[in-house]
Amino acid sequence: MKSYTLPIALSLFGIVNAASHSIDVGGDGLVFSPNSTTAAVGDTVTFHFYPRAHGVARSSYSSPCAAMDNGFNSGFVKLASGKSNTTFTITVNNTDPIWYYCPQGDHCQAGMVGVINPPSSNDQTIGAFIVAASTAGTSTVPEQVYGGVLGAEGSAGGAAVGGSSASASGAVMSSSMMSSSMMSSSMKSSSMMSSSMASSMASSSMASSAARSSSSAASAATGSASRSQGSATSGAASATSSIAASTGAASSIESAGFVQLGLGLLFGGWIFV
Repeated sequence: MKSYTLPIALSLFGIVNAASHSIDVGGDGLVFSPNSTTAAVGDTVTFHFYPRAHGVARSSYSSPCAAMDNGFNSGFVKLASGKSNTTFTITVNNTDPIWYYCPQGDHCQAGMVGVINPPSSNDQTIGAFIVAASTAGTSTVPEQVYGGVLGAEGSAGGAAVGGSSASASGAVMSSSMMSSSMMSSSMKSSSMMSSSMASSMASSSMASSAARSSSSAASAATGSASRSQGSATSGAASATSSIAASTGAASSIESAGFVQLGLGLLFGGWIFV
């Protein structure tokens, strides 16, 4: 039987130790702050929105202001002032560069672009990307939200990006499901053990009760036998006493007869003399 304890433990360890990164969208004008972020596999990146209406969508270095179909898009988050409670969170699937932009109007062309895990090559820098965006055509605006989690601030998790999001999500879900299954099995085993212990205790209690009942019955039987033996002994003693009394009475009568006979002979002798 194979053991999956170590792989699951490593997967859960990676999830627990994943870092969270925050990027402000439009907080300091038409920019992402910071516009360059380094994140490890499994880390989450959360975008926080500021006035007036901004969004974030994934693009490519070659097409800075055009959305990728297999990337992500937050849609526009609108507010008049302050910081929105709505956030958009993605999960990093690999360390490949993730280029993104704001699809609103000409924000991308104005330099509102960014990158997660910029390449190590000297020619593809965030500065070069901003320059490339400034000469790009009209920004594409995706119609739907996809590739991440759009929700209230503090929402956990996000869709995996930077590769096969389905594979990453499936891997995380599989690890979580296997972990849940193991926990469920452990809970069931504990429940079965508890039931067995309860049954054993109940059986022990019944056995003890039976033993006490048997002991009580034996004591009662012994008491009855003792009483019967005592009654028999008392009866025998009474009979013996009666026989002794009869024998004594007979002896007394016999003695009285001899006395009377002696007296008769004595008086008779006197008469015959």
